[in-house]
Amino acid sequence: MQSPGLILYIVGFALLLGPLVFFHELGHYLAARLFGIKSEVFSIGFGPEITGWTDKRGTRWKLSWIPLGGYVRFAGDMNPASQPDPAWLALPPAERARTFQAKPLWQRAIVVLAGPVTNFFLALLILMGFALNLLAAAILLVSILFYVFIYTIWLKRRTPQNIVIGGAAGAFPPLIGWAAATGDIATLPVLLFALIFLWTPPHFWALALFVKTDYAAAGVPMLPVVSGEKTTRTQIGLYTLPMIAAAVAPWLLGLTGKIYGFAAVAGSAIFLGLALQVALRTSAPGDAMAPEKRLFKYSILYLFLLFGAVIADRWYA
Repeated sequence: MQSPGLILYIVGFALLLGPLVFFHELGHYLAARLFGIKSEVFSIGFGPEITGWTDKRGTRWKLSWIPLGGYVRFAGDMNPASQPDPAWLALPPAERARTFQAKPLWQRAIVVLAGPVTNFFLALLILMGFALNLLAAAILLVSILFYVFIYTIWLKRRTPQNIVIGGAAGAFPPLIGWAAATGDIATLPVLLFALIFLWTPPHFWALALFVKTDYAAAGVPMLPVVSGEKTTRTQIGLYTLPMIAAAVAPWLLGLTGKIYGFAAVAGSAIFLGLALQVALRTSAPGDAMAPEKRLFKYSILYLFLLFGAVIADRWYA
């Protein structure tokens, strides 16, 4: 058997090592961002910069000539081991507070561990592709990338539609599970995806109504913070209607049996009643927000009951 040659070995090594190191550093970056640590540079590759841009947070994202992974450099880093020197003490207090060295030990430990943990999940994803099928692995990869980049980095702190669009990230599991078990996609998992996607806004907006001040303090533009309670309550009522349609559709289309049909109709009727209580009321100062809390708690049980009914239908069909 003929050897592929040195050049192909080098290319193969770069194609393997590059993504592994990139995702490793991405794990460090995302954990650091979670704890308010400023990243000065995120380099894709090593060596001289080919091109790049600086985002609103002051991070320089650059593409370099040597495609062997990359690195992330935090504010205040003095050497590759992130050890400070006297220059770190000279930084202004506000700037020093955003450095890696200024954070508590447990936060620094999480930032350090985030790299290998990300590689571990990447390995599981690759194993899933080989052990099950590429379709399930591909959908899982899309869901992870969607959650990290579309929801967490782009939408979460930029728009009150964060959990509407971002809700798709949490709706992928029925598609992933179905693809893993069957190797394809069918109408039922698509409807279950739609159910979770449409369930997410009333679920999270009910929560946001009674913790609005917490979201405002954290700088997260949830709908009650940006548009007020009246708009939020109206939207809860409006989103509940297509959610119910998605919930009962599997039964009406003959994709599930009577157990699911009863659970969907009865459970959705209760959900609608609780949602209308929230949609049609106005809170007063010192309001305990009891209807909002009931809707939030029930919405969790509602989804559990519907998916449990899908399983029960299969068992007793």
